[in-house]
Parts: sequence; C-alpha cells; structure tokens
Amino acid sequence: MNEDNREILRSYPNIWNYKKKIYNIDSIKFIIPIAIEDACFFVASVFILNLIYKILPFIGNLPFVLKWILIPILITKFLTNKKFDGKNPHKYLWGYFKYIISPKKYSRFKPYCIKKEKISFKPVVYRAPLYEDITQNALMTLKRRQKRNAQI
Repeated sequence: MNEDNREILRSYPNIWNYKKKIYNIDSIKFIIPIAIEDACFFVASVFILNLIYKILPFIGNLPFVLKWILIPILITKFLTNKKFDGKNPHKYLWGYFKYIISPKKYSRFKPYCIKKEKISFKPVVYRAPLYEDITQNALMTLKRRQKRNAQI
C-alpha cells in the first residue's frame, strides 16, 4: 500500500466510519478495492434478481451481462449511495415497515387500541300528547249544562 492511500485515524470511535475494503481474494487481485458492504449488496441483489427471474420468466430474455452484472451493480450503487431522510434505503424501508406494523396510538408510552363496540339503540318510549278539538269539547260541556238546567 502506498502512503497516498492511507487515511489518518484521529480517534478510536472514528474507526467505525471507515469502509473496510477487500483488495484480493486468494490469488485474484482486484483493480479497484471493493467495500465489503458493496460486495454484500451485490450478492444479495443477485439472489433477489434470481428469484424475480424465476417468478417472471419474460424478464429472463435479457442479455447475460445486463441481467447478471449491470443490473446488480446499479442496485448496489443505489443502495449504497442514495439516502432517504439521511438513511440508507434498506434501513429506511426497514423503519417504514416497522412503522406500518406498529400500533399508531399510545397511552402512557404503551400501545393502546380502541375497541369498537356495536352501538345498539333501544326504542324510545314516550307519551303521545292527546290533542282534542277545543270547540267540540266546549260545545259538549255547554249541552250538558243546558240539559241540567232544563231538568231542574
């Protein structure tokens, strides 16, 4: 390794911020060092694409270089370079799925759900007002008085 490629480590906690790289596998030396994270994403994307190619056979007609090298490299670059809300895409999707699954309402920092009960109404009983025609009532009482007066 040349002196130019070395990075200075100023404090121990910063060691976790440096990408670990693979320079060779056995006797095969790489032209460009490959980060371990990139290699893992590449292998994972190849496995996922293999499943997709078996499920959707019409995508399998793509050329070999495009199907097994170019598309996984593009997926790897997307997953390592793109940030959503300051997070890598796989961590963002993991947090999003956790949000979808988790309860949305909390009471005293504990999940809480409202039980929806079926509302049933009981019949309302009331007295119907008795409406009478006042004029007929008055005429009847007048006739009764006249009969009493005629009898006396």
